[in-house]
Amino acid sequence: MVGDLDLCESLDQGIADGLLVDVSKMARELGIYLPVVVSQNVWFICIDADPWEPKHAEEIRLRIILKAMRSATRKLRDGVTVSFYVWLGRGSDEPLLLELKACGNRDDQGGPVVTIIVPGEDD
Repeated sequence: MVGDLDLCESLDQGIADGLLVDVSKMARELGIYLPVVVSQNVWFICIDADPWEPKHAEEIRLRIILKAMRSATRKLRDGVTVSFYVWLGRGSDEPLLLELKACGNRDDQGGPVVTIIVPGEDD
C-alpha cells in the first residue's frame, strides 16, 4: 500500500473500510486485466457525481481516468509509481487538468494490483 493507505491491514480491509474503491470490473471492460483500486480521495475528488449530475457522470469520469492510466502505465511493475494526467469537468465547470498516480502493488494473495492515488498520498 501507499502513504496513509499503509494503515490498511490488507487490500480487502482497505476496501471494506472505504479507504479504497475496487474499480476492476470497469477496468476489465476497458482491457485492463489487473485488479485496479482507487483511493477514497480519487473517488471523491475526481469520480463521485454531485447530486444534480446524472449517475452516469461517475462512469464517464472513471472511464476517462482508467483510459489515461492504461496509456501511461504500459509497463507498470511492482513498487513503481507512474504519474498521469486527465482533463475532468463537473457539470458546467470548465475541465481541469488533474495529476493522478498509478502505483504497482501486491494484493493480499501476492498478485499484482494497481492503486490510483492523488499526489501526496504516497508521501
